[in-house]
Amino acid sequence: MLIKNKILFKFIFILFCLLIFPWPFSKLPGLSLLTEHHSNIFEHLISWFGYDLLGIESKISSAATGSGDKIYDYLLLLLFAIISLIGTLLWHFVGNGPRTYDRLNYILEIILRYFLAYQMIHYGLFKIIPVQFFEPYYYKLLQPYGQGSLMGIYWTMMGVSKGYALFAGLLEFFSGILLIHRKTKLLGCLIAIGVLINVVAINFFYDIPVKLFSLQLLIIAVLLTTPYIGRLTKAILADQGLEKRKTEPLFFNTGKWVAFSRILKWGFIILLFFTSLSAAVKSYTARTENKVKIPLYGLYEIKNSVINKDTLTPRNKFAGSWRYLIVESDKYAQVVQTDMKRNGYEFEVDSINGKFMMKSFRDSTDVFTFNYIKTDSTLTFFGVVENDTLHYESRILTKKNFLLMNRGFHWINEYPYNR
Repeated sequence: MLIKNKILFKFIFILFCLLIFPWPFSKLPGLSLLTEHHSNIFEHLISWFGYDLLGIESKISSAATGSGDKIYDYLLLLLFAIISLIGTLLWHFVGNGPRTYDRLNYILEIILRYFLAYQMIHYGLFKIIPVQFFEPYYYKLLQPYGQGSLMGIYWTMMGVSKGYALFAGLLEFFSGILLIHRKTKLLGCLIAIGVLINVVAINFFYDIPVKLFSLQLLIIAVLLTTPYIGRLTKAILADQGLEKRKTEPLFFNTGKWVAFSRILKWGFIILLFFTSLSAAVKSYTARTENKVKIPLYGLYEIKNSVINKDTLTPRNKFAGSWRYLIVESDKYAQVVQTDMKRNGYEFEVDSINGKFMMKSFRDSTDVFTFNYIKTDSTLTFFGVVENDTLHYESRILTKKNFLLMNRGFHWINEYPYNR
């Protein structure tokens, strides 16, 4: 039995059902409306709960920002805890359920086990196929180290260390695979606990905003091991041999139902697996193809600039301080000045006529139109801006020009290569 204490079981059962839903329906084809309705309902509830009931003045938004630790997420967790507490009290004092909760424990274990398995496989695949962590962008390679954030430093570390990212992904992936099968679920839980303790620590100490969700996964992994704690303690501390633990399913005990349940189970598992796999492959393919499709993709170090025969005017003084031109999008470019400050521009390329246009996001009147000539190693671009003649000569840099990207692995190091 997963949780023997009846009151605690009721609370945890309600809470985790609220936390997990609408999974797995949100991952099944044709059920996107269910997810949308679920989100809309709780958006209104949280708005009332936060603004009207608690009097919160800060903006409460459920918009996808890449953060799982928004005010909205904390309020949602608090609301779920309150609902679970009320539900537990009603269930305990009003409900006339069975004296034991063997079947509900069994159902809860299945829900938690498959949810954890899916998340571990999902995150594992997104590391094995380099989607979650990828090579740093050019602007990141040019960024002064002291200007980086804790999360940015960690993301860069994982992106440049492909072997470590693969290692972390394989551990997550195989723990998820082991969780699927009843005979290997304990091993899967133990591996998942080790992996998730590290993930939770990283999220806290590198200020990565997935703290709530990673804690949720760790708690699930610990909960799934609770039926084995006594036996594990005997094995580890008392050095006692253990007998095989027999577990009989509480449902589908007859032959035809067992066969049907297995078909349903593996069909469901395969569907969820390929949902994650296809999403990872699609993201990776889109990212790699974009590099090829983007005209003028690359990093250009400006080596020589001629402005009105070296005469700088107030209008083009900013342009004269350009040090790098970064093109990593077909609609967006960045200019890095000599003081390493970055400025963003709208970017349009006419590769047929050899021209590109840049328009500042900060100042709509700050517009540059250039003709360009590109070779295998250089980019020369020139134009007239408000009667000022601008001419730039640059060399093309690749990521291999950066020590962080070209140092690689060495079996032998006579001295630590700490730069």
